Amino acid sequence: MTSTDFVLPPYPFEQKAQAVFGDLTDVQFTPTGIGREVYLDLAERIVRAAVPWQDERGAIINPVLKRET
Repeated sequence: MTSTDFVLPPYPFEQKAQAVFGDLTDVQFTPTGIGREVYLDLAERIVRAAVPWQDERGAIINPVLKRET
């Protein structure tokens, strides 16, 4: 396996994303003060909530649309 095996096609909405987020280059972000553990706790809750939606292939099936989205 080589690194070229993981080359993805261009993002189809790249131009739209640049139009929306392109102006954020001058934004100054400040730390939230929330630690790593809080983010990990939140991520764990999200992942655990999605477990019932996982099919036998590992795909997450949208519970409303009944298909992977």
